[in-house]
Amino acid sequence: MRNPARIDEFCDRLKVAWKKLPDWRFGQFMMNCLGSMHVLGCDPFFSEEPEMIEFIEKYAEKYGVGD
Repeated sequence: MRNPARIDEFCDRLKVAWKKLPDWRFGQFMMNCLGSMHVLGCDPFFSEEPEMIEFIEKYAEKYGVGD
């Protein structure tokens, strides 16, 4: 079984990334991130949490408004 503690860390980091794009709804944020992953040849279905959150953070940094 995977360590459930990974979920809290992931969600905490997701919250920080999402706040860089505060006008986006959650679905909009996820669809844009996942679509960008797909275009770059990454399949989010098979991505582990560390890889996924790194991508999300980089995406938010690139397109976001800052802190």
